[in-house]
Amino acid sequence: MIEILSLNVGKPKTMQFGKKEVETGFHKSPTSDTLFLSSINFEGDGQGDLVHHGGVEKAVCVYPSEHYSFWENELKRPLSYGSFGENLSLRGLTEEAVCIGDTFKIGEAVVQVSQP
Repeated sequence: MIEILSLNVGKPKTMQFGKKEVETGFHKSPTSDTLFLSSINFEGDGQGDLVHHGGVEKAVCVYPSEHYSFWENELKRPLSYGSFGENLSLRGLTEEAVCIGDTFKIGEAVVQVSQP
């Protein structure tokens, strides 16, 4: 059984990264709102680097919650859903069970896995 634990969105912000400023949409926050999923992203979401993120082949980023405990142990701190820049934090769907080309229904939307 696949379960959506959190829907996370965020608009791009300018952040300091080393000695330079970068535009990033990595920082996502959980929302309980029902959001429209277009062919390029969730309503209220955005990407700072449209060359490598977003668009029809990368409209939704998904991360399995099963990996959170590893990273919490590794980083020695708790992590909230969305910490890896994902739009959907899921339970029950890890890399071993997913193939490029697989399709899933999320509400009324049909999504297809296009990249690892």
